[in-house]
Amino acid sequence: MTMEAQRKQYPVLGGLGTRQKEYVPWDVLAPHEARACRNHGQTLEQLAARGGLGWVEIVWILLDKRWGGPPNPPEDVARSAVLKYVAAWEAEQKKGG
Repeated sequence: MTMEAQRKQYPVLGGLGTRQKEYVPWDVLAPHEARACRNHGQTLEQLAARGGLGWVEIVWILLDKRWGGPPNPPEDVARSAVLKYVAAWEAEQKKGG
């Protein structure tokens, strides 16, 4: 099993009508746990147990922005932004950063 396969995955709610559940690496969100708690009043673990977060919610957590602050981007834009963030994070991890 590869290291990527062993990594803990965080569930994403919604998924633009896809029937297959989507995930992001838990380690991407972990450094932003305090923002998740401020935005949702729950830990990442508690939110995951309830099904996870939506793409828009993840964007605000990664940007360290208050939920309900700026206008929300469309879900497809949020999904794309999160996936770009994850790709950059994974590239950095491979470099040893």
